[in-house]
Amino acid sequence: MRDIVINNNSRIGGHIWGSIAESRDGTEDFYEAGIRWIRSTRPMEMDDILSGPFTYDFHANGCEEASNRQFQAGFNIMGILDFEHYRAQPFCSPIWEHLAEWEAFTRACVLHYKDRVKYWEVINEPPYGWLMPKPADAPADYWERGPISEYAKLLKITAGIIRELDPEAVVLCGSSMYDGKFLRLFYEQGCKDYFDIATVHYLHCSHPQQYHREYDLLRSIMAEYGDADKPLWDTECGPGGERADKYVRTHVGYIEYQACSNVYRHCLAHATGLQRYFWFNPNWDWDKTGKDYVPTRDENGAFTPPYQALNVMTGILGESELTAHRSLGDEVHVYVFATPTGPVSVIWATEPSRLCANVSLEATSMLGQPITLGKEWEQDHLPLYIQDDILADRYSLALR
Repeated sequence: MRDIVINNNSRIGGHIWGSIAESRDGTEDFYEAGIRWIRSTRPMEMDDILSGPFTYDFHANGCEEASNRQFQAGFNIMGILDFEHYRAQPFCSPIWEHLAEWEAFTRACVLHYKDRVKYWEVINEPPYGWLMPKPADAPADYWERGPISEYAKLLKITAGIIRELDPEAVVLCGSSMYDGKFLRLFYEQGCKDYFDIATVHYLHCSHPQQYHREYDLLRSIMAEYGDADKPLWDTECGPGGERADKYVRTHVGYIEYQACSNVYRHCLAHATGLQRYFWFNPNWDWDKTGKDYVPTRDENGAFTPPYQALNVMTGILGESELTAHRSLGDEVHVYVFATPTGPVSVIWATEPSRLCANVSLEATSMLGQPITLGKEWEQDHLPLYIQDDILADRYSLALR
């Protein structure tokens, strides 16, 4: 088996649902498109591998196949140690009243996967996934959150087990939301020393300005508790079913929006200092067009737009860093990256805008087609790449 190689410079992750064949079958395409990290959903989930009290089957539900395939493809894997209460067995629910079972499960998982997994997220979305068991006579829409103090206790126990069994491993707390309320609760419960990376889920994004405000809020909470330098990852990012006009006010089709969103997220992650982001269920058909999953390739074998846009972006930008960003007015957004071939500017607009420069510009579309821009052009929601720093004074870039 190959050695683990951590792509520390890559910010781009995705999800593979190990228990779903269509998702597993996208594994190699995700890598080719430019994804380098995988949030491995199901293989380390108690409900999928639990075959009885203190008994685990890692081959159940395609879990072992999925994790091996991810690892052999070259991904760095972040596992989720999770427990879904709505699928739980009575003998271990609620899990905080059966910690011996959880501790045994954690030990079994870390020992089984430690040659493939060095990053562990502890419970998916405690704000929403940490639930009280549903009473037998409860209505269908019954929903009651479990005590966050019990999650804090479980996080501390889990971190101790992971660090004992694998001193190289990295612990991520369960993902909070962009309002910061649960992140603050983690700190108030004394969890600071029990996670190495803070996580958030940000499936919507109304506008880059709002995105910055909400990430600034999370960072301010971390700084308040002396964690200003701790990394922050978005382990589920959109579009995640949000309507296109939540992010781009020009109405676009869902597939086109998903393609745009891959580029927007990359720019915003760099601009906000987000260390890593994971495209949530990249082949899930959130638009419900009649298929369960959006294919990675069309009938001719070419990438469909979301994957092509990602492939073009990683081909042009690579793992380069952002050197400048600026908004022209409120709606035109420019990001300049330093690449091995020189600076590259990415430009897009949240509302159609007329732009001008003092020279004509050669650009590349998000799907890789060459485009010639005149000295004036209409910039819409579709991102463009320009091989230079168009924020430099020599271009006199401005709104018309």
